[in-house]
Amino acid sequence: MAKICIALDVPWEKALRIVKDLYNSFESYPLILKIGHKIYLERGGKAVRELKENFPYEVFLDLKLHDIPSVVGLAVDKIRDLGIDYTTIHLLGGERMIQEAVKVKGNLKLLGDTILTSH
Repeated sequence: MAKICIALDVPWEKALRIVKDLYNSFESYPLILKIGHKIYLERGGKAVRELKENFPYEVFLDLKLHDIPSVVGLAVDKIRDLGIDYTTIHLLGGERMIQEAVKVKGNLKLLGDTILTSH
């Protein structure tokens, strides 16, 4: 069955209401909940834990990581430890940065952004 990814690009309280409504309507449908900078900067790992503990959905943290290889590796390591299912790295960071992310990702699925739509 195909999965639908729901972008939660709204403040946390509104996002939580949306997820609860989706759960009440589509409990067994395999959804992916996408968290971006707005929620992650507001709530950090607490948002991820709350979603994972209360809903049977995968979580996608869309931060578009792009930095020196060691910093991206550290970020991917911490994101993996949160129990995130998917995260994004910016492929313009280069081969060494990508290799470092892959080296530490474990079961975390990495998605690569090539260029931002705002460019």
